[in-house]
Amino acid sequence: MKNKKILLYYILEFILTISIFISLLLIILKLTILNKNYLLNQLEKNNYSHELFLDINEDFNNYMMQSGFDNSVVDNLFTEDSLKKVVNKNVDNFYKGKKINVDIKEIEQKLETNINNYLESNNITATDENELKLFIREIVNIYQDRIIIHKRLGNFSTKFYKLNKLINIILTITVIFNFALLIIIKKVFKKLTLTIPILTSIFLLILIYYLLFLKININYIVFWNDYISSVIKNIFLNIESIIKYIIIGGIALEILKLLIFYLRKSRI
Repeated sequence: MKNKKILLYYILEFILTISIFISLLLIILKLTILNKNYLLNQLEKNNYSHELFLDINEDFNNYMMQSGFDNSVVDNLFTEDSLKKVVNKNVDNFYKGKKINVDIKEIEQKLETNINNYLESNNITATDENELKLFIREIVNIYQDRIIIHKRLGNFSTKFYKLNKLINIILTITVIFNFALLIIIKKVFKKLTLTIPILTSIFLLILIYYLLFLKININYIVFWNDYISSVIKNIFLNIESIIKYIIIGGIALEILKLLIFYLRKSRI
């Protein structure tokens, strides 16, 4: 009977360890990539809107070189501030599971006005309406595609929202489960030790840290373009820092417990 009770104790300790480890992973995700404010803050820190603004205008100018139009046609179609609002709105929509889209009506109207002004000032008569429409569509597509980044990413917003909600539920359940299991262990076995669960969770985090952050050199990985790569690399480094803090905090806590235990024992 005693052996069964000891076995049950270690089984519960093992379950508690897994539950604590899952909770830590979910908390790390909730503090970073699953947090809308965190992502917006990262975009701000990396001057994302400014870099995107320059990138879109560069693409415009590259396309203008083969179009026959002057660069003035694509001047002042949008501002950096208006671009930032569009980006922030789409980030908000993504986290709310709404459709990711870009309102192109204003861009189209400004572009049409610029084209008409250019044609009038140079005494040029447009002979092919289809070519003009194609030109406008290509310019608008450059703007739209650069903001959305990838259509598949935009279509993923609903699934991401559901996943985020599910993770919130799982995290709540695991935290409640952890406290409930601690109470059960305390009541049934008349003792409560978190040393094994904490040290095991720390070991698993060290393993993840080694595999993700020491074996992979994030500096050589490129995602879409330089400014998006910069944002993702910063997120990656922030996750690395959080894991470091958890590991150091957990080890410090266990050392503190050992010191308290030693001091109490030396007084007896």
